[in-house]
Amino acid sequence: MGRSRAGAQGQSDGTPVTDSLTDSPVNLSTSAFVAGCRLFRTARIAYVPPMSDDLVPPCPNRPNCVCSRADAPPRNRVEPIAVSGDPAAAFAKLREIVAALPRTTVEFATEDRFHAVCRTRLGFADDLEARLDAQAGVVHVRSASRLGYHDMGVNRKRVEALRRQLAEQAE
Repeated sequence: MGRSRAGAQGQSDGTPVTDSLTDSPVNLSTSAFVAGCRLFRTARIAYVPPMSDDLVPPCPNRPNCVCSRADAPPRNRVEPIAVSGDPAAAFAKLREIVAALPRTTVEFATEDRFHAVCRTRLGFADDLEARLDAQAGVVHVRSASRLGYHDMGVNRKRVEALRRQLAEQAE
C-alpha cells in the first residue's frame, strides 16, 4: 500500500493519501530494470584465452559477434585487418590503439595475440581478440558481446574503426 502523508488532508473514508509517483507499477518496473543493469554491470564473467593455435575462436550462432575466420557465416564475417611494413610493429601499434579506447582494458597479450575487454556505457562487456598472421600480413580479429543476442552493430563498427585507425597511423 502507499505511504500516508503526515498532515495531509485524508480522504473522507479515512484511507491514507498515497504518493502516486513512487507507487506506480511503471516506476517499480523501472527500478527493477535499473537494479538489473547494475547487477550485470558489476558481474564479472571469467574469460579464458583459447589455448589452441587457431587464429581466433568462431562466433556463436548469434548476430552479436564478428570475426575474420573464413568459415564464419556472412552476417558474422569481417575481413582480417591488413598490415603493411613490419607485421610485428603494426600489431604492437594495433594493441596500443586498442588500449587507448575508452573503457577498454587489454587483459592478455603476447607477441602475436591479445585479448581486450571493451565495456559499453552501461557496463556490459565485449571481448575483442586479435591474432597476428605475419606470413599472410594480416591480423585476424573477433569482437563479441558476452551477453544478449543483438549488439546493434557495435562489434562490427569497433573492428572497422580499428582498421581505419591502423591504416591512418601507417601512412
